[in-house]
Amino acid sequence: MSDGAGEGSGGGDAADRAGAGRAAEGRSWDETARAELEASRARIEELERDRAIDAELVRQRPIDLEAARVLLREAVKGRPAAEIAAAAGEMRRKRPWLFESAPRSAVDAAVMGAAGEVEGADAAARLAADARASGDPRVLMRYLRARRGR
Repeated sequence: MSDGAGEGSGGGDAADRAGAGRAAEGRSWDETARAELEASRARIEELERDRAIDAELVRQRPIDLEAARVLLREAVKGRPAAEIAAAAGEMRRKRPWLFESAPRSAVDAAVMGAAGEVEGADAAARLAADARASGDPRVLMRYLRARRGR
């Protein structure tokens, strides 16, 4: 009798261990699912932030979108998404050469002439001042052409 009871309790231990294994497996699956969910949420937040960065950069009109994107991502790292527009404006002020200049007005077009060249004795000096003030590479090229005498 004691042998039969021993076998029965041994069989019960195996069933208990199997049940514990399934419970541990269930917890493991649950933890894995939660980790995957958190990773998915983090990825969604990252993609939404990238979309907001891209949308702001499109409004700011960068010359090189990829370079501006990398710089703006670094600038807003660890900052709230609400500060993306402010950071883009700050980047535009600090690095104007990365962005297109404002569209030329009708007055600028009249002064610059049809070909975009300034004529007159002080043309190079005015263009130099404009190039320094704007940081726009196109204005710098107009200055260099005027200085060269084209």
